Amino acid sequence: MALDALPSGTTYYWHVRAATGETTGSFSLPFAFVIPAGLLPPVPIQPAEDSVQSPRPALLVTNVPQPVSVTSVMYHFEFASDSTFGTVLQRIDKNRSPVSPTRADVTSDLPNEPIF
Repeated sequence: MALDALPSGTTYYWHVRAATGETTGSFSLPFAFVIPAGLLPPVPIQPAEDSVQSPRPALLVTNVPQPVSVTSVMYHFEFASDSTFGTVLQRIDKNRSPVSPTRADVTSDLPNEPIF
């Protein structure tokens, strides 16, 4: 059975069973999945958390799935000296790469003191 794109923000359930020409087995226990509303957050790959980097690190993120109805996805990278991003030091806007991962390069030196 083919389905059109499922609406987001909904939990769906599925199960499966095996069959031969003569016998049909029982269905598996049900499994659930959610298609979240909106975009999923990208997953940072590089640099590793708490790693020591050059003042201009290269950033890699795993691409989020691109919704069928959307022609492009833009990532907004931010650097700050604290985890609440109270003071943003630099922003980079980067179009989603057609193949994962997407890379963003820091364009000017970051301060030496904070850990990013």
